[in-house]
Amino acid sequence: MRRLRTGGLLLMLALAWVSQPLMAAEEEGGVIARGWAITPKAGSAEAFNKALKAHAQWRRDNGDPWEWMFYRAQSGDMDGTVFIRSGNHTYADIDAYAASEFSAKAGAHWNQTVQPYVGHAGSSFSRSDKEMADWPEGDYRVFWVTDFHLRPGHAPGFKAEVQKIRAALAAAERQSAHGWSWAMTGEHIPTATLVTGRANWAGFESPEQSVREALATQMSETEVTSLMDAAFSHVKSMRSRIYVKTDEFSGK
Repeated sequence: MRRLRTGGLLLMLALAWVSQPLMAAEEEGGVIARGWAITPKAGSAEAFNKALKAHAQWRRDNGDPWEWMFYRAQSGDMDGTVFIRSGNHTYADIDAYAASEFSAKAGAHWNQTVQPYVGHAGSSFSRSDKEMADWPEGDYRVFWVTDFHLRPGHAPGFKAEVQKIRAALAAAERQSAHGWSWAMTGEHIPTATLVTGRANWAGFESPEQSVREALATQMSETEVTSLMDAAFSHVKSMRSRIYVKTDEFSGK
């Protein structure tokens, strides 16, 4: 039981900023996000950043139909990696983008300008879960990202338990801007990812009421522990990191 109780505490910490009710209806557009993690060659960070900035501007000037956001890690490996993401797509969007004249030109421009300074490039696809998200209007700049690597076949059970936690936090008016997504590719499948966003670092200051205290207003202490243990029983491992949105490549 000690392992489960410790795991439940870790899950509670990761959920510390989650609470808002489920979204009433899906927003227009798809739920697939395309992501890239681009790391410069050793000693080439300055040239890489300059080339990437120029390439991003080229895309905007030439009518890129997708909007790309840029992030830098504030924890973990500090190797100059830039994380690039475009969301709210469908499979049809991906087909159309790949077949477009713009995509061919953009690929050629990338190969000529940025690729010579790239040490490593990785890509990913994820699916936003609109039943487990709430993003009020706001300028989010700092993101706390937690991956929950689940046991095979345990995704439905994990989601069900998290939804119970979210409902209890919502009833306790424990509010937060957050979203969940599901990895479509990668080494660990299934993986559920919790993203909490803030306008600045100060937004992550601990609120007066802890998550356990908020849950305890809706159920007994025994029920809180049982709920957290049940959720973590589906989790094989966890990983947490922090990203900050950067305007360096966005032209702002």
